[in-house]
Amino acid sequence: MRPKTIVGLVLIVAFTSMLFLNFGQQVGGYMNFPEAEASGTRAHVVGMWVDADEFRYDAGSNVFTFMMEDEGGNVRQVRYGNPKPANFEDAEKVVIDGYAD
Repeated sequence: MRPKTIVGLVLIVAFTSMLFLNFGQQVGGYMNFPEAEASGTRAHVVGMWVDADEFRYDAGSNVFTFMMEDEGGNVRQVRYGNPKPANFEDAEKVVIDGYAD
């Protein structure tokens, strides 16, 4: 093999390894609320907005707050650091990504 080919393959392997290593540390996977709280890592939680409870947006701190029920029936308050998404009330499911308090 030519030296350029070997260097190119080494760079590709190194870049791919770094990508998988960094991605694995950022996302803990899909969990319910109790699992996310126990893990202490970043997690995705899938569920539904509890429409019986009101949602709030605080413009001063730019935080949108709502109640969410995960697929296991656990209900928690969610704080989203942005304004309410435009299609929030129309969404069939809500996926949040972050850390549990």
